[in-house]
Amino acid sequence: MINIDADGLVLDFIEVPLYDEEGNPNGLLNSPFVVPLYEEPFHLPKWDFELKKWIEGNPGEALESAKINKINSLRYGCDTHIEGGFTYNEYEFFFTKEDQRIFDMQLTFCLAFPEDDQVPWKTKNSGVEIFTRDEFFLICRAAKNHYSANKGALWQLEGYINNLQTVEEINQLGSFEDCLHLIDQTGAIKSPEPSSNS
Repeated sequence: MINIDADGLVLDFIEVPLYDEEGNPNGLLNSPFVVPLYEEPFHLPKWDFELKKWIEGNPGEALESAKINKINSLRYGCDTHIEGGFTYNEYEFFFTKEDQRIFDMQLTFCLAFPEDDQVPWKTKNSGVEIFTRDEFFLICRAAKNHYSANKGALWQLEGYINNLQTVEEINQLGSFEDCLHLIDQTGAIKSPEPSSNS
C-alpha cells in the first residue's frame, strides 16, 4: 500500500496488515490516504481522489522526460546500427568505432602516397581482399553514405519525437531499426499505424 498526502502525492510505501492485533479489520485500510500500489510507470505518480486511480502528476515533465529518454535510446540504436557495418558491391565491411578510425587513417595514406595503388582490407564475408586505390575511395564513399543516411534518419526521428504531444505516442515507438519504417522513400516521416491495443 502507499501512504499519500492530501494532494495525492506519495509519502511512503507501507505494509498494512488486513487485521489488527485483536483480529479486527484494520481501520487504516479505510483511510483515503492509504491507497493501492500503482502498476504503470509514472514520472510523478499522483492519486486522483475522484477517479480513485493513479494518474500522471506532472504531464509536461513526463512528456519531456519521455522525449529525452526515447531520443537517447534512438541515438544509441543508431550508433549500434552504424557500427553493424555496411555493404559495397558484394563485400560486407566492419564499421565499429575502431574500424571507422582505421578507414580514416587508410584514406589519409591513400591521399598521402598516391603511388601505392593497392589496399589490403579485411571484409566480413570474404576475408582479406586487395582493392585498388580507386576502389578503396568508392568503399569509403559507401561508408560515408551509410553513416550519413543513418544519422540523417536519426535527426529526422528526433524532430518527429519532439513534435509528439503524448507519452503514449512516444511509448509506441520501438527501436531505431523499428522506427526507420516511419521514414518514407522521400525522406518524410509517415504517420505510424495505430497499434492494435488502441
